[in-house]
Amino acid sequence: MKYNVDNNGIHLGTVSVNTSGIKKFIILAAIGFAVFTTVGCRREKEKTNADDAIVQNYTYSYEPRYNDILYEVKWGDTLTEIVAAYESDYNKILRYVDDIERTNKLKGVLREGITIKLCGVPESKLANYGYTSDYNIIGYDVLVEDAYDWLIEERQWIIESEMNTDLVEKFNIDFTEFVIQYNDYIQETDETIKSEKLDALVALLNDVLDQFKVITGLNFDQHHKAYPIPDDQPSYENIL
Repeated sequence: MKYNVDNNGIHLGTVSVNTSGIKKFIILAAIGFAVFTTVGCRREKEKTNADDAIVQNYTYSYEPRYNDILYEVKWGDTLTEIVAAYESDYNKILRYVDDIERTNKLKGVLREGITIKLCGVPESKLANYGYTSDYNIIGYDVLVEDAYDWLIEERQWIIESEMNTDLVEKFNIDFTEFVIQYNDYIQETDETIKSEKLDALVALLNDVLDQFKVITGLNFDQHHKAYPIPDDQPSYENIL
């Protein structure tokens, strides 16, 4: 295509311009922009959808895990298969297999009939191995014994200050009374009287644990220990 070039009415000449190249450039540029915009929007949408999925599916959860759970090895068992029965995460399976080998000092092939201690068994799987962490099942006597040992060990974390002097003083008085009643309960031989003392001891223990939690922030409910399920499985009311 030819164009005349004029300046103030004076003809300066003619210029030829190849518009086909320009048209092709404009068309290609438009196509490129459309593709870039479409891909960018799609990726952003996919990223948003992925982020939404992560937020929707992610939950903050914590399940206590227990070690020293006894297990009798059966014919054909491997440590990997044993752990995979209660753990699905491959990396955790490898870790617990190592823990079991180290805990039981295992070397070579497992022998049928030996008893080993499992590691990392989640609370929801305890019953599969004949264990429980529920004091309602195992009884107040075990609860009291556990709580007594725990309080003796954790008392070091009580730090008295001007803010909690009265609280610490009351706790020390009640804890001393709890220790006295606990020793009296342990020494009791009459089962009927011992049962009555246990009821009173549990009530006092509940109060002592609450006071200890307020002072130190330590919670006995987060103290995890598993026990073999008793054959009779007595029923108890949970007071904690």
